[in-house]
Formats: sequence, C-alpha cells, structure tokens
Amino acid sequence: MKPRALAGVLAVLPNAVMLLLFYSLVLHMRLRLGGWPQSIGDQGFPASLSAHGRIAWHFCSAWVGVSFVAVPVGVLVCLVARKLRPSLRYIALYGLGWLLCAGLMALAPAQFLTWWWD
Repeated sequence: MKPRALAGVLAVLPNAVMLLLFYSLVLHMRLRLGGWPQSIGDQGFPASLSAHGRIAWHFCSAWVGVSFVAVPVGVLVCLVARKLRPSLRYIALYGLGWLLCAGLMALAPAQFLTWWWD
C-alpha cells in the first residue's frame, strides 16, 4: 500500500472503529434485551452486553478526548512546520470523518441514545 493511501486509511480508522463499536452495541442490546433499557446503568444486563457497553464507552471517551486535543495540536504543528503542511489533509480527513461519525451516531434510536448519554 502506498504511504498516502495508508495515511488516509489511518486517518479514518478510529472513526470507523467508533461507529462499528457503537452500532454493534445498539444491535447487541436490541437482540439481547429485546428492546432498550428502562433505567440508567447496566443492572440486569448479561455480562457480554455489559462488557461490550464498557468497551464502547471507554473507546468513545478516548476518541472524543484525544480528538479535542490532538486535532488542534496537529493543525498548529503542521502550520508551524512547513514540511508537515501536506499532513493537514489527513488531519482534515480525520476531522471530517469525526463529524460524520458523530452525526451518524446521533441517528441511533432515541431510547438507546438516552441510555448511552446517561
């Protein structure tokens, strides 16, 4: 794989993983519970569903936290270091992918989103 193609794949990979984890949790929850949780937390969930929820939540927390720090820092570094300016396209690709991923996550069923954010 060419370096540019690899860089493009790496730029969108965290967003794709987040979307996959999130919607696999939606599907897992729907199949295991037959619907959406009626309360906050994971009381009464099967162990596999609780683990899946924790993994998705921890990845999401890291994804948001790192993005809000790494993207601005990366942009500043690329703007200061002339040789790194071509890398701005990959940061922009990541940022656009992040926005797309966040938007697609907002399309999940409202009952699931209420549980997810609580």
